[in-house]
Amino acid sequence: MLESQSYDTQFVNLEGLLPDEVRIGLEYRVLELVVTAYKKMYGEVCYNADWKENTFSAVFTDFLKKHRRNFSRETCRNWHIAREVYNDDELISSGQADPDKASRIDIVIFTWEVYEEIRFPFECKLVDENNSTLIRLYIKKGLVDRYLTEKDYSTGSSWGGMIGYVRHGGHDAIVVKLNQQINRQINRTTEHLKIYQPIAGFEAIYKSQHQRREQTDFLTITHLFLTFRPHTEEAIENISADMPMTE
Repeated sequence: MLESQSYDTQFVNLEGLLPDEVRIGLEYRVLELVVTAYKKMYGEVCYNADWKENTFSAVFTDFLKKHRRNFSRETCRNWHIAREVYNDDELISSGQADPDKASRIDIVIFTWEVYEEIRFPFECKLVDENNSTLIRLYIKKGLVDRYLTEKDYSTGSSWGGMIGYVRHGGHDAIVVKLNQQINRQINRTTEHLKIYQPIAGFEAIYKSQHQRREQTDFLTITHLFLTFRPHTEEAIENISADMPMTE
């Protein structure tokens, strides 16, 4: 059975982990932008369910960029979207790190607050309810390797994001299996994915909290599972009625 937290409880729990109330509002806006771009990409059937992860990310980033201008106008805030961002960009630009050896963050959404750049990183992974390898790699190569090691895509922040491109299966069943992998790889049930509040009618959003090495604060990871069903004539004809989210 999936664990859940109420909207109010989650914000009470996170209050001491986020810098301020502004940060909470920005996080919500980032998730809103991701959901809106996904709805457009899915609704226009601009995908192939057999794509590799990097192709999904490239096309999805393009949809984020296309919606950025309207979203900036609606939120009265500038947003910037980038793909394949060097994790060690500051060290690389100062000549202290080798760009050939640096890891790259799949998608980063940037905004600014009082001249301070704030970034929201997203690691992206294919996921399939019936593919145990993809389930295992989502945790091992995604959550653990990108956020809970020295790479730490969320350095200097208490927030990180993951996007799962769902090929087959429901997000609730997938999360049960991901939590089983957390049991095996991390061995702490307190770090399970837990259902979050719907945003813009989209329900496949989860959060997990993790203790980082040599740090006292907790890292909160937000997981969004974006379903991309295979292209069939029947599916395309019924695309509007079959979309996995509602307004």
